[in-house]
Amino acid sequence: MLISIGQVHLSQPLGDGVMADILPIALILPSSQQVVWGGIVVGAIAFLAIIVRQLQQITERTQDLAHKAAQLERSEQQNRAMLQAIPDLMFRMNRQRQYLHYVQARELQDFFEEEQQANADSHPQLRADADPQLIEVLFNRQVLAMEQALATGEVQYYEQEIPCSDRIQYEEVRVVPSGPDEVLFMIRDISDRKQAEQALKVSQAQTRALINGLPDLLMQVDRQGNYLEAACSHFFRSIVPVNSLVGTNLTQTLPAAVAHQRLEMIQLALDTQTIQRYEFTLEVQGKLLYQEARIVPMEGEKALIIVRDISDRKEAELALKIAQNELIQAEKMAALGQLVAGIAHEINTPLGAIRSSAGNMTKYLEQTLAQLPALLHSLDLEQTQAFVALLQRAMHTTPLTSAKVERKLRRNLGNELVAQGVKNGEAIAELLVLMGVYTDLENMIALLQSPQADQVITMAYKLSGLARSTQTINTATQRASKVVFALKSYAHQDHSGEKIPVQITDGIDTVLTLYHNQLKGGIEVVQKYQPLPPVWCYPDELNQVWTNLIHNAIHAMAQRGTLMIATQSCGDHVQIQFTDTGVGIPPEIQHRVFEPFFTTKATGEGSGLGLNIVQKIINKHEGRIELTSQPGATAFTISLPIHTPKTNDV
Repeated sequence: MLISIGQVHLSQPLGDGVMADILPIALILPSSQQVVWGGIVVGAIAFLAIIVRQLQQITERTQDLAHKAAQLERSEQQNRAMLQAIPDLMFRMNRQRQYLHYVQARELQDFFEEEQQANADSHPQLRADADPQLIEVLFNRQVLAMEQALATGEVQYYEQEIPCSDRIQYEEVRVVPSGPDEVLFMIRDISDRKQAEQALKVSQAQTRALINGLPDLLMQVDRQGNYLEAACSHFFRSIVPVNSLVGTNLTQTLPAAVAHQRLEMIQLALDTQTIQRYEFTLEVQGKLLYQEARIVPMEGEKALIIVRDISDRKEAELALKIAQNELIQAEKMAALGQLVAGIAHEINTPLGAIRSSAGNMTKYLEQTLAQLPALLHSLDLEQTQAFVALLQRAMHTTPLTSAKVERKLRRNLGNELVAQGVKNGEAIAELLVLMGVYTDLENMIALLQSPQADQVITMAYKLSGLARSTQTINTATQRASKVVFALKSYAHQDHSGEKIPVQITDGIDTVLTLYHNQLKGGIEVVQKYQPLPPVWCYPDELNQVWTNLIHNAIHAMAQRGTLMIATQSCGDHVQIQFTDTGVGIPPEIQHRVFEPFFTTKATGEGSGLGLNIVQKIINKHEGRIELTSQPGATAFTISLPIHTPKTNDV
């Protein structure tokens, strides 16, 4: 079957240029030849189309291979970069103990030449300075690890030490099975890690030594009081089972009251994020221990408890307190010794008045009891009534204390009585003034003009003298009692060790009473007391403060001047100020007045402990004392907290 030229379109399409070249040739040939040539052309065209298509496919495959080759090249470059970045020395080893594909690491010193890269056909060459014995040891260890990895199919790990010229290189070796007959070795330098581990061990050893050296018990707990960690010094190991604390709760290891207090402190520290400090006692093996605990908040609802035994400190504080109390008491007794003469005088004076008054009473009774009946019998009713009225007035009047006023009254009354015809008017006037009866005498003129006037006035004076003597005795006993009470209050030593509420001015007045004999000679005491609330304090110790300040003021004024004592309330404090008009304290030594054994007095007149004790007592009361001084005005100002007692102490 012939294929006509009209069937050319059935062949594979060719380019327009090719068809344009072939078609004119076919058209000019004879018809028989056209048929032949038509078949040839169509076959040629089909063949050319196949060739073109193959060429296109070859071109596409070539481009694809070139693209894949470029990708492979990039991948290899990336792999090489990654391998170079990995700080590991890597190589493969087969079961025949041959090294395969060796990759060096720049950070790792090995025993092969740097330019050598091992592969399946060549092995790395040893450096000239490599130690053969060390190489053999390392090789045997590699073979053993390879056999274990191939036998178990698991990665093997081990470490090795490589001596270098200036250091020891520590290496970690991983042996990874990479096929049935070969493994991959990965060796990494871990010298930095080893150094860090060594430094950590040293640090831990130092920390343990520090903990052992500290006299503390350290515990980490959570909010519920569960022990998380514990460490302690040698002291606590004998009384606290540190090794068995972790995993238990503090309620299992402490008495109920102590555990409850500690839980409260832990929660308070965590809630406020502040360190809580408190003291507590614990009885261990029959001995009472004083301990101090600090609760330090940490992250994650945890707290660090630091417990320190303070029994020795408490004993020392107790001994110091006893010594201070003894020193204060000794200073108090020393001051009291200086007051003995004045106190004796203050007591002897009222005793003398009592003795004199008792003698007068006895004498008057003896003289009047025998004469009184006859005198009353000689008086008529009106005179008797005037006599009784005179006695009543005399027994209820207060005697004059001014001699000048007494002389004036006696002179005026004597002239008046003489003018009214009273015999012995001046003598009678003297007795009437002594009895305190010198006005409103109109009802008594008739009695005073009677013949018995001298006897009546003398009898009235003696009988009223009994009342005056009784009043003198009462006044004297009150004065003596006040001095004795002040002396007893001053010498009292409180052994309870507890603060009590007192009126500050009571103690000051007590000391002023004891110093009355020294003050009355030429020192004016001005007391400017404002109302004060009761102050919680140690009153016997504050009495020592007032004593020292008043004594120093008297000495500074040489017993001539003015001592002003002022008090006022200042919110939660009270202020007491002692100001004297003495010579003052020079500015260059004012900063030393509170130093122990420093004194401005002559040798033998002072110990130099007075103001030092004053400062210690004020500090004990959490107060302060300040000094300002210039000639004619030296002031010690004391501020004391009122301190209402707390009712919710932990």
